[in-house]
Amino acid sequence: MGFGYLFLGYLTAFLLKLTANGIRIGAVALVLGYALMAAGLFKLRRYQARFTAALWVLLPLSLLAVYELAKMFCDLFLWNPFWINETVTAVVSWLTLLLILLFHAALLSAIRVLAMEVGLPKLAAAAVRNLLFFGLYVVFYVLINVPGLDSARPYLIICATVVNVSYLLLNLLLLLSCMKNICPEGEEEQPKHRYRWNFLNKIGDKFSETQERAVETRRRELEERMRRRAEKREQKKRK
Repeated sequence: MGFGYLFLGYLTAFLLKLTANGIRIGAVALVLGYALMAAGLFKLRRYQARFTAALWVLLPLSLLAVYELAKMFCDLFLWNPFWINETVTAVVSWLTLLLILLFHAALLSAIRVLAMEVGLPKLAAAAVRNLLFFGLYVVFYVLINVPGLDSARPYLIICATVVNVSYLLLNLLLLLSCMKNICPEGEEEQPKHRYRWNFLNKIGDKFSETQERAVETRRRELEERMRRRAEKREQKKRK
């Protein structure tokens, strides 16, 4: 349906990039991740037109990632072209932040609408929650770069890092849940879908087991409450 490619692309572009930055190849993860997400969004737009907006935002975001890739190679081979300088890099950084904000707004909005259409209000609420988390990260990011907040900057960086990692993990869980719970019409009763990447199957199975345990726990709690209410009614009758 497209959520598989979207999940892998998101994982690569926004989470594995943090690791790749440690060995100075974060731009490679960005370009690869954006390509995978574009493939997923291209498929998903057939089921919900709002994914098209996310795809259009991803295009200029990919061009900025190409700039980062070019900068990486220039640093690697000690090249110094005139179009790679601190001013251009700063502009690219702020444009990237703005486009990422627009991308997530379009993506999560599309997921929310699609989830409501297929009768999954909890998924829709999770999409709204994740967007609020990202908005909080943007606030911290802006405050970090505001002059005159030097004393508070270390604490703001810690808060931004915690919110960012939490947000990324929540989005990955949301996409994984979409993979498992949203399917094209007519495939609702099909056997559980298996992915070509076995680690996705393991994550999905673990998530499904957790969900099933949660449902079973809620069922037992409901039965216990009903039993207690019945006992109270019986006691009142006896009085």
